Amino acid sequence: MSALILDTETNSLNGYPIEIAYVPCSFERGVLEIHQKSAFDQYFSCPEPIELGSLATHHILESDIADKPSYEVFRLPENTVYLIGHNIDYDIQAIKLCDSSINVKGICTLALESGQEIFIVMPTCILRTKYDPEHGDICLSVANGFAQLDEENAKLQLQAFGKTFGYIITEIDVKDGFSEKPKKARNTKKSVEQESPQVVEKKPVISIESELQLYLDGLRACTTLAEIESTLFNVDKVGFSAEQKLEITMAKERKIAEFNQPKAIESQENISISEDTITSEDNSPALHPYQSVVDELMS
Repeated sequence: MSALILDTETNSLNGYPIEIAYVPCSFERGVLEIHQKSAFDQYFSCPEPIELGSLATHHILESDIADKPSYEVFRLPENTVYLIGHNIDYDIQAIKLCDSSINVKGICTLALESGQEIFIVMPTCILRTKYDPEHGDICLSVANGFAQLDEENAKLQLQAFGKTFGYIITEIDVKDGFSEKPKKARNTKKSVEQESPQVVEKKPVISIESELQLYLDGLRACTTLAEIESTLFNVDKVGFSAEQKLEITMAKERKIAEFNQPKAIESQENISISEDTITSEDNSPALHPYQSVVDELMS
């Protein structure tokens, strides 16, 4: 087939493809036919960890791709001319990391026009805004899969995120967000009194508290040490305070401690717990388990 409907998932924004799926299609007498029997969908491993933002989008864990073939082995079917998909340029860029010789034409099903209404999925709400190809935050949201063309789909995506981290989201606020970029002033012969004042909204941003909650939720969802390391891969770049870093570190230590706990206690009689205060050999009070972490962060 000369045309494929393609979709990819990557380990990070503009990163390596860790899932590639396509289905051949053709146009017969003006009707699009999908050849479902020839569909392809496979996970691939890559040399870098999965970042938290991407994990929240596609829900693929490190353990899901640990034993999968390398992304480098993927090849498109021969004679592929057209690739069709949502934000297809991003998908083409991803599979070119597998094979730099790929030379195809993309047909984007999300051909957004400047000023078109879109809905951006945020951690706690939905932002209603207009697409602007020169607005960095909006373009990043679209490229990372956090934008929808209608309100209902945006709400469903946010509910899916909540379910991933063990939350049930029922009430979702839809807010107007991402103000237009201020335009440069132009020379005019009209007096200042004749001009109407412009009110520029402040662009909402994700608060540092929301970022902290995302990391804490991500740690609670981890089931292996590798997933913990992947979740905290870029934590130092966020700009957390010393107290917030301590909270993340303590959450990490608690999760690791859960891994090390025995699954069952054979007999209550075999357990001896001293009610005395824990002391060292020189009778001085023992340090709290997290005291060394606190000292390191405060130094």
